[in-house]
Amino acid sequence: MFTVYANTPGYLPEDDDPFTTEDETEARTILADMIERDWDSEYESAESESEREDIDARYIEAHAAVNTLKVPGAVYVSAPEWQTHGLGRVYTIAAE
Repeated sequence: MFTVYANTPGYLPEDDDPFTTEDETEARTILADMIERDWDSEYESAESESEREDIDARYIEAHAAVNTLKVPGAVYVSAPEWQTHGLGRVYTIAAE
C-alpha cells in the first residue's frame, strides 16, 4: 500500500484523507500531479518573467525526480528566495 501526500516541512500532511493505492506507478502519477498543480498555481501568480524562471527552476528538478524516487521517499521543492521564512514543500510517497 502506498500513500501520497504533500506538506510544509515541520507540519503534518495537509490532506486528512490522502490518496492511497496498491500500485506504485499510480502513486508516482499522483505525486507528479500534486507537484504540477502547485507549480501551475505559483506560475499563475507570478508577476514577472524572472519570477516564472525561478518557479520553473525550483519545480523542474522535483518533477523529474518522481520517476527515479526510491519508494518510500520524498521530493522537496524549495521556497522562493524572496520568502524570508519560506519552508518549501515536501511531496511524499509512503509505503506500508
